Amino acid sequence: MVLYFTVEGKPIPQGRPRVTTKFGYAMAYDSKRNKDYKQRVTERARKAIIYQSGFEEPSSCLMDVSITFNFEPPKSWNKDQKNKALMGYLSPGHNKSCGDLDNLAKSILDALNGVIWIDDSQIESLHVRKTYSKHAGASVKIIKHEPK
Repeated sequence: MVLYFTVEGKPIPQGRPRVTTKFGYAMAYDSKRNKDYKQRVTERARKAIIYQSGFEEPSSCLMDVSITFNFEPPKSWNKDQKNKALMGYLSPGHNKSCGDLDNLAKSILDALNGVIWIDDSQIESLHVRKTYSKHAGASVKIIKHEPK
């Protein structure tokens, strides 16, 4: 079974957890920005589950995940640089404002815990990349391994 979905808007990398104390206990929590992004990811995944059969939520099967993060070229770039970026000659790997690839993936994977899979430890393989595109967003493909 394969599930595809996209999340529109600039991808948000998983940030450092915020820590506060309540009633004498330390509590970690996500920033509002991370929380909002994870909620968007979860909503898109749930909609995809409704429209694409074969996925019940959440599954205990092993999964392969492929994520492509699309970023718009920086506004400060000239037309030639933007065209080169959109044609794939320039990579967002050197653009620090795009975020670290591992933190970008973590934000998606954490958002799908309890939605697609029980825990992201069920992911057997993970392919992640960053590209430039006219529209920012993330494309997610999940392949569920059926039990034998």
